[in-house]
Amino acid sequence: MTTLFDVMLETARLSGILRSGSGTYGGVDGTTGYKYFTDTTRLEKDESFTGGTLFFKTSKLFAKILKFEQTTGKISFLASTAITADEPYSVTNTDPYALIEAVNSALTHMGTYTKVDETLSSDTTSTEYTLPTGVSNLVRVEYSVDDSYSPQLSWREIEGKLYTYTPFKTAGTIRLYYNTLHSYVEEADDEISDAYNYNRLAWTATYMFQFHRLQLTGNYSEKETSLMSLAQREAEKLARAFPVHHLERDPILGRF
Repeated sequence: MTTLFDVMLETARLSGILRSGSGTYGGVDGTTGYKYFTDTTRLEKDESFTGGTLFFKTSKLFAKILKFEQTTGKISFLASTAITADEPYSVTNTDPYALIEAVNSALTHMGTYTKVDETLSSDTTSTEYTLPTGVSNLVRVEYSVDDSYSPQLSWREIEGKLYTYTPFKTAGTIRLYYNTLHSYVEEADDEISDAYNYNRLAWTATYMFQFHRLQLTGNYSEKETSLMSLAQREAEKLARAFPVHHLERDPILGRF
């Protein structure tokens, strides 16, 4: 399954600000207390990547870059990062939190998907049930019958409760289908639902990243304008090819 790390790395690549190499783990700097990688092949100027993001491609982790020194090739990051060995890396001068926000904005922009909850139990006398935490915007209700599920065709969702016109015919599990936006992702290994196509998500996040940066700077160079337009076109093209599928609301066959 796709993780936040995967989409952040691809967003940085599509934005044209990614550099890669093979890093030598140097341990903890005795002066600063930071861990560091060394890559003496880097030609960028001092502080070029300071404040940016360091991607560890084997461990699939990322960290904010605290300092970059061109003369020594030292890339420093927080000692709490779980890195203890050499591995390939990629680096960008973009703050990791800017990339995280771009990915989450893209997930919201792409819309809702259908999730299923089976934590609620039915009985044969009740017509009112409190919905589980986080469950709302119901589109379908089913209840267990032997080894299968049957649809409940007369129900309403009102202020966090499920109301049925008549009690369920059997006692057992209630299966609730509901449409929801993707939950917020912020850790490298946070998983992203397969309902969101990877390529579409990466291009949409790239567009959102450029859009957010435009809001901060207030103006754009010709190159940045072209990149933002490209990202928007690709995101729109992929939106037609890979929509986020979700169920429509079942018809209601009973009246309250």
